[in-house]
Amino acid sequence: MNRLAQIFGFDKQKVWWYRDLALTTIAAVMTLWVVIALMGPESSFNFRLAIGSGAIAILCWALTPNRLMLFGTVVGILAVQSWFAVLFSGDHRGWWIAVPATLLVLGLLLKYRNKPMIRK
Repeated sequence: MNRLAQIFGFDKQKVWWYRDLALTTIAAVMTLWVVIALMGPESSFNFRLAIGSGAIAILCWALTPNRLMLFGTVVGILAVQSWFAVLFSGDHRGWWIAVPATLLVLGLLLKYRNKPMIRK
């Protein structure tokens, strides 16, 4: 088992990094589903999908001690995906997400760029 961990590059000293990576990935995907559900046609399914996905994203945010990092990364992924939607679909509703998300990410990066990670 130790050999397998060595082959895949698993480092026991960086378990916190794997945790944050998994939680950030799940939170980002769930946040994208919230936006997709809310931007789609109004239906009870889309509303329930948005509520459920939002609850999972908030749960991921609550589980990590690096909340600011998770929030910034999720908003950054949301900004990038929104810009893709604006550029490739021609849908002007995406501007309402892309511009504020981009400005928020830039503000977070400028203000908290030197904050250390919590390695618990």
